[in-house]
Amino acid sequence: MKVYNITVFEHQVLKVGTKGFSQKHFDSLSKWLFKNQTTEDNSQYFSLVDHGVKFKSWVGILQIGNTYIEVLPKISNQNDSPEVQNEWRNRLCKMLCVTKTLDIRQTENTSQSTFEHTLWEIFYRYYLNLVQDLIKSGLIKSYRHEEANRTALRGKLLFSKQITKNLIHQEKFYTDASVYNRDSLLNQVILKALRIISTSPLIFNDAKSILESFEDIQDIVPKKINWEKVELLKKERKTEKYQYALSFAELIIKGTNPDLNSGFYSVTGIMFDMNALFEKYVAQRMSHFFPNKIFAQKGARFWETRLAIPDIIYKKNKNESIIFDTKWKKLTNKTDIASGDIFQQYVYCKLFGAKKAFLIYPWYASLDFGEVLFEESISDNDLELLKASYYNVKEENTSLGIIFWRWKD
Repeated sequence: MKVYNITVFEHQVLKVGTKGFSQKHFDSLSKWLFKNQTTEDNSQYFSLVDHGVKFKSWVGILQIGNTYIEVLPKISNQNDSPEVQNEWRNRLCKMLCVTKTLDIRQTENTSQSTFEHTLWEIFYRYYLNLVQDLIKSGLIKSYRHEEANRTALRGKLLFSKQITKNLIHQEKFYTDASVYNRDSLLNQVILKALRIISTSPLIFNDAKSILESFEDIQDIVPKKINWEKVELLKKERKTEKYQYALSFAELIIKGTNPDLNSGFYSVTGIMFDMNALFEKYVAQRMSHFFPNKIFAQKGARFWETRLAIPDIIYKKNKNESIIFDTKWKKLTNKTDIASGDIFQQYVYCKLFGAKKAFLIYPWYASLDFGEVLFEESISDNDLELLKASYYNVKEENTSLGIIFWRWKD
């Protein structure tokens, strides 16, 4: 079966009849949307438009049957050439790596590495690598209770089932006994995700040999997976090596809907919120340059039940802090800055005792790299200075240098 790939960017509209996007694909996404909508009228990933879908600020992949829709980040109005696609694919993968969302193998020079595969190939092969590592280190075994008809008496005899099942075959014993093997919940979750991605023709040959290593493990129905129990098991010391694989398996399984009506393709999604990813990325890079001084997502109560949570707090010393707030938005000049974003910084400074606040926006190619976007001194006892600057994912060392250089003046 041939595999088809469609590449789009966030906030882009994909119409039926363009880029290989068919009516059947549209119907499948519509069905998936109504089954998984997270708000009253639309999905967090995309919304429906006339004979098409409009993507939001979530990026990643959506699999519809044998067609993959690759949603890439793009803050500028560049063309959609393969070179531009590859550039933004590299940036996304780099951000996922730095934030440890994915531990994708790259070359030593991360900023110049080139991913020759599409996102879905990168993600799926990443999962295969995780599972291979688990197999090499040995899949864990555990005790569990198993009811079965046995030729020898072992465990607790279940009298009611013994009578109904062994009335004729009295040489057998229907018992509940403890067994110690690899057929555990964790291995079942790993197998379920493996079976889902193995439906891709380009992955199947690589997944086939790995699937053979799970022959003694039962295939579990997604609806029967107790995710709360999985989370508890992940925290155990002996299952620590499973954490990355289980987190990624959960993304795969929860994004799959095998119970769609006939006539529709099944839909799988592995998506990431660019707003959250950009925030996490900037915070991580700041933490690297200023260890033990960067604090992310530390909230404070105000107005009774309201909670104010700035993205990043820089603690220069006991008495001096700076508020950093990231915004994954395209800005051409300071008039594009929302009034609410500016007011928000004032509240943050008031609550956290900071005198300076910094808004950080993504840089894009048509801008002067060192351009000062917005800078204003404020005569107030609570807020002395409010600044805004661009952050270049490709050149984060220079970006951080510019940001902190401006702060110190």
